[in-house]
Amino acid sequence: MNWYEQLPPLCPPADAVPCGGKYYRIAKGNPVTDGDFFSQRKLQPDKQFTCLGVDECIARSISLFSEISDASRRLKQLLGQTALSKFGKVTIDYNNNIIEFN
Repeated sequence: MNWYEQLPPLCPPADAVPCGGKYYRIAKGNPVTDGDFFSQRKLQPDKQFTCLGVDECIARSISLFSEISDASRRLKQLLGQTALSKFGKVTIDYNNNIIEFN
């Protein structure tokens, strides 16, 4: 599979499970853009990620939610309040190598 960003060796890990379906991502704007799906590594190419368990594979991944309610709950945790939110929807068809952003 071709990936949206360049990934390091052994990423995704050998035990990763292919997924498919509709997923949601917290977005900055409306409409969503490609930039709403950039990894932390792409957004901060020189940052040293020092948190326990955050390797280069994690730094190049993004958070997706299978339910919009889970994305909304996470946004409220991050902001500490109820907020007007925008979500990008991504549809993954792993078998046909298609990723579509809505």
